Amino acid sequence: MKTSLLASSTLVLLAIASAACTAGTAPGEDVAESEDALRALTAAEIVGTIGYGQTSGAIPYSEDPTYRALKFEGSKGDEIEIDVHADAADARAWLLAPSFRTLKWNDDASASTRDSHITHKLTQSGTHYIAFREKNYEDTSITVTLKKKNATPPPPPPPPPVAGDPFEPSYCSGPAITQAQAVSRFPAGGTSAQLGRFQVVSRSRTCNQVTGCTAWTQDANLAFWVSGSPSNHVWSMPSPQNGSIRLDVVNGALRLTLQTDDQGNGQNAPKNHRLTFDEFVGRDMKLKEQWGFWASWGWPMWEGPENSSVFERSGILTNDCLRWSVKAKKNTATGHWTEHEYAYFGRF
Repeated sequence: MKTSLLASSTLVLLAIASAACTAGTAPGEDVAESEDALRALTAAEIVGTIGYGQTSGAIPYSEDPTYRALKFEGSKGDEIEIDVHADAADARAWLLAPSFRTLKWNDDASASTRDSHITHKLTQSGTHYIAFREKNYEDTSITVTLKKKNATPPPPPPPPPVAGDPFEPSYCSGPAITQAQAVSRFPAGGTSAQLGRFQVVSRSRTCNQVTGCTAWTQDANLAFWVSGSPSNHVWSMPSPQNGSIRLDVVNGALRLTLQTDDQGNGQNAPKNHRLTFDEFVGRDMKLKEQWGFWASWGWPMWEGPENSSVFERSGILTNDCLRWSVKAKKNTATGHWTEHEYAYFGRF
């Protein structure tokens, strides 16, 4: 009799245990020992990739396969935050290591929501996984958000080179930079110091000696010409053109160098326009020029179309801005001519 009772009790306990294991489990699910120890994912369950600062699109969910997962690349020390939302349903989420070992899991982020929320600091680098499902295996759609809490904020954008009219002297004003201030920008023994970025634009107008000049119009291209032997050479590039401003030590003296990014007409190198520092910041503003466009040739070069002549220069270099204007003139017929003005300008 005792044996029969023991056998009956054993059968009842087995039935209860079987029911407990079956409750809340999808058909065919490889059940882990507990909810916080998820099994390895199958290839069919990994449905995409997500990155820091991104929110996935709506991911359809049904009970086959049991889980959905997104992978992401993480680095040791990353402090991450995961939010998983199921549309009109209850989401569960797991964070898995590259080996599929469960690092953390969550059902409800709080008593007032059925969304899942996980925070964790990664202890290794590599591909990690965010696995999720609907709590009761109901059909729904799920979205995932991944954030890096300790992400380094991106550097602020550089100041825009255009702030005001570069053809007006008011674009850059203030005391001119001194030689001592310029030298302080160099490292000890250095021969080059980057100041910032610049743009160069040009405009033109037609004139005659009777009625004067038309209004200025912006040019689509910047025109330069070189006078040399055996022939003159014309160089042009789209307007506006960007470049870098730097100070150089050349032959024992300071030089201000404006170097364009564009090579212009397919020439072999970006163009350098190099000015002697003392002439540039001096009151006379004659801007004695040393062109570095074709240094080996040593031929002079001017702003403006071929056979034009420069008739006015003005500008200033301060501790935080540059403006330099060059005006060129080309006679087109008796009593008629075209004027071109070039403005080099930047803030740093």
